[in-house]
Amino acid sequence: MTKQKLLFISPNYYGFNEVVLDGFINYSGCEVHHIVSNEKYSYRNVWEKVENFFSKIFLGKNLKNEKASQKLTSVITSLDNFSYIIINRHDLLTKEQLLILTSKPENLFSLLWDSLHKIPQLENNIDLFSKIYSFDSLDSEQHGFIKINNFYFIKKEVNKNPSYKISYLGTYDRRIDAVIKFFTFFQVQEISARAKIYIYHSEVHKVKEVFPETVKFIHKIIPFRDSYQFYEDSRIILDLAHENQRGLSFRPYEAIGLKKKLITNNPEIMKYDFYDAQNIFVVDTSKEINIPMEFFESDYQEIDKNIADKYYIKNWVEKIIEDDKD
Repeated sequence: MTKQKLLFISPNYYGFNEVVLDGFINYSGCEVHHIVSNEKYSYRNVWEKVENFFSKIFLGKNLKNEKASQKLTSVITSLDNFSYIIINRHDLLTKEQLLILTSKPENLFSLLWDSLHKIPQLENNIDLFSKIYSFDSLDSEQHGFIKINNFYFIKKEVNKNPSYKISYLGTYDRRIDAVIKFFTFFQVQEISARAKIYIYHSEVHKVKEVFPETVKFIHKIIPFRDSYQFYEDSRIILDLAHENQRGLSFRPYEAIGLKKKLITNNPEIMKYDFYDAQNIFVVDTSKEINIPMEFFESDYQEIDKNIADKYYIKNWVEKIIEDDKD
């Protein structure tokens, strides 16, 4: 029997695409292909580089970006037909490219790993998709998207002798005030903690805040497939939601796979079946932080295996594929 064909189109962003691609390869039952939508164009010769230099200065046009888009259009035009084309960050494709893709699959799906509030451009061209999957409950309610949870892809046993009580891995963005607030609390309470904040090296001069010494800046991104290793040596993961976020990020699911406790400022988590006050502490960052020391010292409580398995990447992939068979 001939396998169905699946095409996954996504940007290479923190390595998320690699993890999801592996999930489709391992669990979709399809022949899987991948296109990186933000692949950079390489100059063919020095004259192209010179041409683009003057174009940016005198015309305000980046010919390198235009050539990258033209190359992507050429690639998708030449595609065979697929049973599924699944796109993450469809806002990175032009309408022309999306219209070409509508003729290629039986099913054209969009995956939204960001809310419309965070990336408003995602609302463009949504009428071209047969299904749109979103982790954000509010976006799903207001726009008729299919609500789909995020997932974990690594399973580990509890590390009973971690070096740190709590760890946080993030980027320098609007959440930074909350980072400072939490890590100041940890410092005052003498709780062993560490944070790594990714920022472009060229942007460091813009940082005006004063940080606790346990917060360090890094200039090389830790790929998503490797980020779990940072959390392995701590008892608890800190999760900070973006403003107006209504779904759960990947951190709570990573906590399930790694069997870690979680501190979060996202009250939405209390609606989920894996919520357990012994494992998860919800903080209102608009108020003074007050987390009982008992939470840092008590052990992780195992959750029901059926509940934990539900959020594994295998079931996430199967939901997308099986939904079409309903």
